[in-house]
Amino acid sequence: MLLYKENEPPINYMGFFLSLVILSISLFLFYSFKGEPKNQDSFLRLSNLKSLSESGHLRTYSEPFLPFLTYTWKKISTLSYLNAYQTFISFLLSLFLHLIMLSFRKSEWRLNHYFLVYLVAFAPFTIYLPFEYLEEILCLIIILLLQVDFKMENFGDLVKLVLLTFLAFVSHLMMFILGYTLFVILNSTVFMNKQKAKPTVFYKKKNVAGQLLLIYLITLLVFLIISIGFKFFGADSFHFIVNSLWNTLYRFFPIFVVLKILEYLLRKEKELNTLGTTAIVFLLIVVSGYFMYNAKNDDIDYLEKQKNELISLRTRGKILSNQAIYGYPLISDYMYYYAGENVLTAEVSKMKRDDFLIARGMVVSDKQILEKSMRSTKPLFYPLDKDTLLIGKELIDYIMLEKSNTETKTKLFETLAKIPSITPYNRMNRSFSVLFGL
Repeated sequence: MLLYKENEPPINYMGFFLSLVILSISLFLFYSFKGEPKNQDSFLRLSNLKSLSESGHLRTYSEPFLPFLTYTWKKISTLSYLNAYQTFISFLLSLFLHLIMLSFRKSEWRLNHYFLVYLVAFAPFTIYLPFEYLEEILCLIIILLLQVDFKMENFGDLVKLVLLTFLAFVSHLMMFILGYTLFVILNSTVFMNKQKAKPTVFYKKKNVAGQLLLIYLITLLVFLIISIGFKFFGADSFHFIVNSLWNTLYRFFPIFVVLKILEYLLRKEKELNTLGTTAIVFLLIVVSGYFMYNAKNDDIDYLEKQKNELISLRTRGKILSNQAIYGYPLISDYMYYYAGENVLTAEVSKMKRDDFLIARGMVVSDKQILEKSMRSTKPLFYPLDKDTLLIGKELIDYIMLEKSNTETKTKLFETLAKIPSITPYNRMNRSFSVLFGL
């Protein structure tokens, strides 16, 4: 049922592979000179990679396929955590862009086809994409592999379809829903158009592709309705689904559109396949890379201050080893990756009397209010920086029992709301992780 591309010139696999490797190396050098990643998603992946290497299990309820591949690459390459991560994301981005261009391919590739892939790789909307959307990129790579290589001709192709579909599903569920739906619609439409073109005399044709498409769309609709009704993605599953699909379209649609337009121009306008055009494209790549290199990083200096203060409290015995610390995901991943400190990010309801919570947004006036709130023989909070406190469970309970909704109480509620709860979606990811030995 899948798209079978006919009447195309053979692929130059050597040139394709060489271009794939060169772009991967170029991206890795760019990321290396840029320095360590400074965003929450990268800290999550790096902390999971460290946890898998040192303790043999994932720290979070993540989709399992990407951590499995990253960990496998780390073991094979014997690189450091950061180098293994950056080489891996460089390769995935390079493979992703090459497969998109390959899916649009209708003529023999020339030098400028490869150069335009490089140009898009260093474009503002692409270069930092894997730091935030690596799971989505991996899922799309698997779907694109189906699109450019798969043909329903024998039993082996059916096994390949099932296997790749499963791997895309455990790479990123929301991207799978969007990407695989487009994949099924596209190939079902192509197959139906081919069937209509075939003459039939003695029997009525059965629209098998249309029936399968209808079954798939009904199944998808039922799944979405059940997900929203049973809060599969959390308390506000509808908002989660809509927001995820919109963000995915917003970040990935321009890449497909730009590559499609560039491929069409190269195919139709022969003068674009000249050495002069090659020189201009190369210059554009250099200029784009320069401006992207000088782009500002996220401001996360406060994380380093919080980490140093928290380690100091542990070292001085202010916080004992049996006292758990809870906090929002960003500080948890940062603390584990850089200091090995395990900050819990779920099930705050299980906090014990002597445990602590990292509350960001507390200013000097809040500290003064807390100091006057209750008397205790032991410290009930410690400042981590100018607007972050480490608050004890005993003090949290006291504030929550206050009848009036003070500003301090409101900020505490906001902090607790930032700590995610465990959803059925998380539990599903955890169960799939067992299949990968994570």
